[in-house]
Amino acid sequence: MLARITPRFDALPANDVETPARVDPIVERALELMHADPGADWTVSSLAKATGCSRAVFARRFAAATGTTPRAFLTLVRMHVAAKHLVHGEAGLAAIAAMVGYATEFAFGRAFKRVFRMAPGRFRRAMWKRSVTSAIQAAA
Repeated sequence: MLARITPRFDALPANDVETPARVDPIVERALELMHADPGADWTVSSLAKATGCSRAVFARRFAAATGTTPRAFLTLVRMHVAAKHLVHGEAGLAAIAAMVGYATEFAFGRAFKRVFRMAPGRFRRAMWKRSVTSAIQAAA
């Protein structure tokens, strides 16, 4: 099971995005906003307004630069931030859900499971077990 989710976890952006968006200043600004505050209620309208263009132009340029929609990309950013908190933090699921813009643990759990193919609690336990196993192997 871990082999299935690890590549997706490792492939998510750390703090920056390695995409053609780097050549489009409008899309680059939108990505900066999403990364700076993934828990904000970002919409195509609010991102378009923040980047100074119309919704249609923004959506078209975003899709051309990233290959996905702003909402789908934001979900990946949020799930990456959540995964980092699950692995390296001690916050509970409700706190993590709120940090990344979800009103309920249930909504957060459904979104997390869509991305990582397992529930957040199970993901945390699996990553913890993996890190303990790696530490034991390194000490041997």
